[in-house]
Amino acid sequence: MCARRMAQVRIMGENAIRIKLMSNTGKEVQFQVKPTTKLGTIMHAYCQRLKLNIDSVRFLFDGNRMNEGLLVSQAGLEMDDIIDVQEAMEGGGGLQRRTAASRDFSVCACGE
Repeated sequence: MCARRMAQVRIMGENAIRIKLMSNTGKEVQFQVKPTTKLGTIMHAYCQRLKLNIDSVRFLFDGNRMNEGLLVSQAGLEMDDIIDVQEAMEGGGGLQRRTAASRDFSVCACGE
């Protein structure tokens, strides 16, 4: 462990909680935070680190959406807990209605 990291661990002390944020796209970020840290601080740091728009992601813990105003301790987070991050999907089209006139038909005249 590098000296800078060791210093951070000493500053945080025994109260530090290590949490992991994992996205549905496979991105993973770890934070070491105090129980008095607001969840909004963690959420914004995650988005800033991965260059994401905060409005395009959802943060879930035990299946429930997380409130930015809560503290880590109020949310019930403990050492090595994992927060699920759902990134918004863009594109993919949608259900399209097709009429008979818009379908491509192949006509085969066999045996003539």
